[in-house]
Amino acid sequence: MSAEKDIVCAPDDRLKTECAPIEKIDSSVKALAKRMLKDMYATDGCGLAAPQVGELIQLVVIDVDYSGPEGKNPYVLINPKIIVADGPEREFAEGCLSFPGISVNVKRPSHVIVQAQNLDGDLMQYEARDNLLAVCLQHEIDHLHGVTMVDHLTPGQRGRGKRLEPSPVKAAATELGIDVLETNRITPEALDRIKAARPDIICVAAYGCILPDSVLDVAPLGCVNVHGSPLPRWRGAAPIQRAVLEGDELAGVSIMRVVHDLDAGAYCRQATTPVGEKSCPVLMAEVAELGATELLAALDDIEAGRATWVEQDESQVTYAKKIDKAEMRLDPADPAAANLRRVRASLDAAPARLTVCGKGVRALDARPSDADVDAGSVLVRKGRVHLGCADGAIELIRVKPDGKREMEAAAWSQGLHADTPTWERL
Repeated sequence: MSAEKDIVCAPDDRLKTECAPIEKIDSSVKALAKRMLKDMYATDGCGLAAPQVGELIQLVVIDVDYSGPEGKNPYVLINPKIIVADGPEREFAEGCLSFPGISVNVKRPSHVIVQAQNLDGDLMQYEARDNLLAVCLQHEIDHLHGVTMVDHLTPGQRGRGKRLEPSPVKAAATELGIDVLETNRITPEALDRIKAARPDIICVAAYGCILPDSVLDVAPLGCVNVHGSPLPRWRGAAPIQRAVLEGDELAGVSIMRVVHDLDAGAYCRQATTPVGEKSCPVLMAEVAELGATELLAALDDIEAGRATWVEQDESQVTYAKKIDKAEMRLDPADPAAANLRRVRASLDAAPARLTVCGKGVRALDARPSDADVDAGSVLVRKGRVHLGCADGAIELIRVKPDGKREMEAAAWSQGLHADTPTWERL
């Protein structure tokens, strides 16, 4: 048996695209589901998402009990949403028809509940715990949002044909003949390697793993961290995004001692940069440059014994928790400035999104507008798109409609055919 439709394989932009919800379950949707099941069975897969056959809509087929050319217990999920994802994370060796010949270990929650429509349009719930179905549900629904299994991996793990792709740090170190140890946690073997290197000082930047005392005690000059904020403001996981979302005047970097409590150590150097109207990626690049410069200066100061350590004022501490996608949804009931900050803080992991004329769209770039537009209304004038907010308006510059490529707002606006277009929170 051969597949009716060619499977879309990486690299392909269709695998990185947010898929559009299915508004009507008609004969074409049912026919596509039937073809997808046939293609899945023909390629010995246990799941297939519509973008993998080139259709950018929210449709998934799964059969984890496959036992022959006609399958055994197929699921067809339309507009699926994960409403619960909890339980201990499990690591599972995943494959994907869009990455032929590759198997990678991915950690996912062990328990999920998914809500979706079936081919009759009935709203159903599917629950899976500690089994292949739990993995498949998460894997295939990821595809509908432009996420593949390799996006769950660290840069060093990515590569086609199981070829490892070095991070920029490793590539530079290799070129300079410096030994590199890659580990996502401190194992006894990793600790032995660190001790064997006999470091004078240990430097940490965005490692994402708590270092045990056994590491902190290795180097005579201690362990310092390059943290992306002017501490004590914004301890935690997302300091730069929080600075943008909260309208801070300044973002920055601190070179701090690593201690047991989260980002609570004294710092010896700080530097700041104005936030202004910068997007988060631009600001992150600036802070990274500041971090490199300040770290080098701090190392010189620490080695020479002239570093001055400043304890953080606990009364001024704020925490930068991880950005939730719901926080990034634009809302006509909010001030224009708040919606602009969402657009500027947007990253792929938590994009700024809204609904225009009932359809989802990602706002990639926007600016203030002086147009007179009621909250929730959309004004299209001379190719410019203005959104009414609670106290004013913003202008969309560049967008990415669900199921389509990113484009200028002027081009996208030509498809807004409603007499009185509106927008709302997604």
